[in-house]
Amino acid sequence: MRKKGIIYLVVIALIIAAIAFFTRDRYLERGLELAIQAVAGAKVEIDNFHFSLFKTAGSWNRIQIADKNNPWRNIIETGRASFDMEARALFWRRIIIQEMMLENVRNGTARKTDGSLPKKFIPEPTTEEPAFTERVKTAL
Repeated sequence: MRKKGIIYLVVIALIIAAIAFFTRDRYLERGLELAIQAVAGAKVEIDNFHFSLFKTAGSWNRIQIADKNNPWRNIIETGRASFDMEARALFWRRIIIQEMMLENVRNGTARKTDGSLPKKFIPEPTTEEPAFTERVKTAL
């Protein structure tokens, strides 16, 4: 009786693990894009990002970072890139890249689409009134 329940749990766990294994690159790619967008203030596009945890290696086919002041131009655009990391350093929260290959690095290239971010990504300047204590301090 319990064997059937354990078999069902193992099958469900294997299906979830397979789905997570085949979709993790997409989530990592999107996370990297959002992190770089927050720093650059413009659209970032990474094509075909792949990361292997077993080999501690990664690669992408192209990355484009748009110019915040001129969204129809890229600040930087790269071609294919790959890198190998040292696995032991990850245990100490360090990232050591042993070898990296980067092709076709260009800047100022024209974009086919607008590189500006939607308004929800751009923080608006705060126009808050001073707090009550601040107003009292200035009055005194």
